[in-house]
Amino acid sequence: MKEKDNFETVTVTAKVAKKDAEGKRVKEVVNGKKVTVYDEVQKEIKKDKPSRLHARRQMLKVLYDVTEVPTAAAGKKKNTKSVDIPAKLFDEVAPKYVSRNGGYTRIVKIGQRKGDGAMEVLLELV
Repeated sequence: MKEKDNFETVTVTAKVAKKDAEGKRVKEVVNGKKVTVYDEVQKEIKKDKPSRLHARRQMLKVLYDVTEVPTAAAGKKKNTKSVDIPAKLFDEVAPKYVSRNGGYTRIVKIGQRKGDGAMEVLLELV
């Protein structure tokens, strides 16, 4: 939780392909070849400081990738997006627990899993 503000904002220049009204890349002919036209864009990004980067990587060891699906298109691949779980924890969840001195989770034992007998728990944020 203490790592949530441990970053610096950096302005970078990125090349982005120019697109037409239909969303297709604009190409022009240079020396007889079709070449994509690029625009340079200024973009601000969050650059993690070393301790926050370490915390992010520790989280990624345990957490798995989650795909967010809109409720209207349930079961379809269109309009789905991959969620950056550590970023969501740093930006949305951590600020809620700033004033709390610990005890962020509640663990409720569900019982044993049928397949291999491993103990299952329900982990919830308090």
